Amino acid sequence: MKSRRLIFATSIGDGVVAACERVEAMAGETGRVVGTFSSGFYIETASGLFAVGGPRVPAGPIHLVLEQVPPPPSEGSIVRFGFEQLWTEPSTIRLHRATRYLPYKPSPKTLRTIAPMLASLWHRDALPGDIAHLWQDVSAAVERMDLHAARQLLQGVGNGLTPTGDDVLAGLVLFVRWAAPQSPVPAEVAHDAATTTLSRTFLAWAARGQSVQPVHDVVEAAKHLASATGTTISAVVCDRFERAVAVAASIGGTSGKGMLAGLGLAASACLHPPALKDEIRRTFWSNAASTSSHRRTIPQF
Repeated sequence: MKSRRLIFATSIGDGVVAACERVEAMAGETGRVVGTFSSGFYIETASGLFAVGGPRVPAGPIHLVLEQVPPPPSEGSIVRFGFEQLWTEPSTIRLHRATRYLPYKPSPKTLRTIAPMLASLWHRDALPGDIAHLWQDVSAAVERMDLHAARQLLQGVGNGLTPTGDDVLAGLVLFVRWAAPQSPVPAEVAHDAATTTLSRTFLAWAARGQSVQPVHDVVEAAKHLASATGTTISAVVCDRFERAVAVAASIGGTSGKGMLAGLGLAASACLHPPALKDEIRRTFWSNAASTSSHRRTIPQF
């Protein structure tokens, strides 16, 4: 029998942890390889789906990142789980060295501060062509704070392992989750999305406030830029923000650009309060200084 290659994981997301724990708790349960990509593969279990990939794969809520690119298992092959490890046809993957993925999440107050910077994101590069024809209607839905209408327009539309429309929707959902942590709408939108299992999984984690690391890096860099003082410091943090945006935009074929477009569109809509419904404005700007003569609100969606 051919020996398996031993590989150590370096980063593990909450979705991977949850899937592994549930499979381990159910004696005899296994996972199955349901797809492959250039540097890894996808595993589906009864409790969820996650990605396993080499060091160039960004950390994320459903990503198990390894120290090296794993040898590809056959699609449909069985994956077995044990204590802090899993076995595919060609590999034994050890989990005990992996760092738990805990991305930066902005508070509603911080999001107010950086919203103008995020609003520029969908203007920074060309909108992916496979959803350009929808953009006017999607923009109108977001301006009305109707995330379900945006979902109906975007779900499953476009190219890629995660269709571009779903990537945009993930950016919208992520922003709303950060802006209004108590709102049920992000989870509803993720649950109702008529799309692939992979896309719906990413959307479900966006509804919990988590995306892939480069997207969180953009938001964290924006926070530092907003608080920077002095010409030299501002130049350094501005460069950090620009580089973070470039890295996020490079994810996949159009996935990164789509997510940034969704974040930017949501932020832009929230900077134009006259378009908002009165009953959904309160959460985001609820802590704004009461002394302001032009107090603005941002929606709960």
